[in-house]
Amino acid sequence: MREVLTNTLLIHKAGMKVSVSFMNTDKLTGLNIQMIRQVLIKLICKHGTHLELDFSGIRFMDGDGFDTLNLIHRLGKKYGSIVTLKGVETEVLEMIDLVKKYHVFHIHQIKPVC
Repeated sequence: MREVLTNTLLIHKAGMKVSVSFMNTDKLTGLNIQMIRQVLIKLICKHGTHLELDFSGIRFMDGDGFDTLNLIHRLGKKYGSIVTLKGVETEVLEMIDLVKKYHVFHIHQIKPVC
């Protein structure tokens, strides 16, 4: 099942796997993260969910974006769910490394540095 929420998220559900991609934005900041956070919380709090966040096109994330990722990660552990990041752009990967969170997240399909 595919659905578009908040004109920012494209969600595809297949059993316990939920893929989320971001639309119409290249940033996750305090300006747009509140609604995104609410949707991700609802998705991750279902026991055994595998939540895959496609970061393709996201080039910047501020502290609110990182706080949301940390919250989703903690809730995932609590509910026996997994959070995977894929398509992480170099700029965001550098930010993740800068805030020392690289080891916290499952990151797949990292785009090569050009």
